[in-house]
Amino acid sequence: LGSLETLLAFVLVFSIYSFSSRAINRTIEQSEQSNLLKVAMVQRNFPCCFKAQEENPYEVYGKLLENVADLKPDLVVLPESAMCEFGPVDQQGALRFAEWMGKKTGACLIAGGTRYAEGNSYNSAGLYGSNVDVQTYDKVHLVPFGEFIPGDKWFPALQKFAPVGSCTPGELALLDFAGESLGVAICFEDTDSAQVRELAQMGAKALVFITNDSWFSHSIEAEQHAWQAVARAIETGLAVVRVGNSGVSGTITPSGRATWLLGPNGRPLVDRRGTMFDRIKLREGTVPKTPYVIWGDIPLCVMFALFILGQILVKYRHHYEKRRTVSV
Repeated sequence: LGSLETLLAFVLVFSIYSFSSRAINRTIEQSEQSNLLKVAMVQRNFPCCFKAQEENPYEVYGKLLENVADLKPDLVVLPESAMCEFGPVDQQGALRFAEWMGKKTGACLIAGGTRYAEGNSYNSAGLYGSNVDVQTYDKVHLVPFGEFIPGDKWFPALQKFAPVGSCTPGELALLDFAGESLGVAICFEDTDSAQVRELAQMGAKALVFITNDSWFSHSIEAEQHAWQAVARAIETGLAVVRVGNSGVSGTITPSGRATWLLGPNGRPLVDRRGTMFDRIKLREGTVPKTPYVIWGDIPLCVMFALFILGQILVKYRHHYEKRRTVSV
């Protein structure tokens, strides 16, 4: 009986996701092809801490952009930490590089890096070239023992053990791209369904995920992490642009169809450099919200509560019948 209840819960969840994703995909395909965003993704495959080798970043990016600059992208996306070699994302070094990228491609730029304010350090993303110098998003969901050591704000001596320093969590915010709102998630924030759902509720028209998984070089982790983005696209009904420093990079439709930057073997390109160009559909007001954006985890909580209640009733009935048999 317990297995049957688990199966029914799984079938119900799968049916909700399947129905909503098909409905959204059908609406998008029937809509006009006017709200498309042309995006170039640059996977540089630089060492994870952006310190390990000497090279001219302008020369490297110049070569990588040769394949996509002529396609006139609206937006170029670089991965998490990409701006670290130019300084904080909102300072002159990063701004000069973003200006160079704008002249090279004619596009706006989203890239990750560090930011410092009021004595705090942030893992941030910057949006450049959208009518203001730079808009920033500071990562909210930090990785313990990676971006901070639990308790390091009370015991500063612990901060030296954090691999990238002791970061401070930011506040959830959208970036304004030419009047359209983009939701950004950095690194493992794309595994946080509730946080990405909140971006959708705030009015995001598309999602941009940037990460640096080169810590796990030459492992399956990069591909496993990338598939989390597919779940977020289906849950929110929003198109996703994903760029990893070492992979995996690509785009995902609201229905969950992923188009990855591929290597010679036909698998997602990992631990190598590459660029990709694609068009994504920005969400329009006529597209219905998905059940997950509307209700969140409530249906799952209800099903879990019903499952627990069912187990209690089964155990109670079994215990009652056992006592009745003994008394007879």
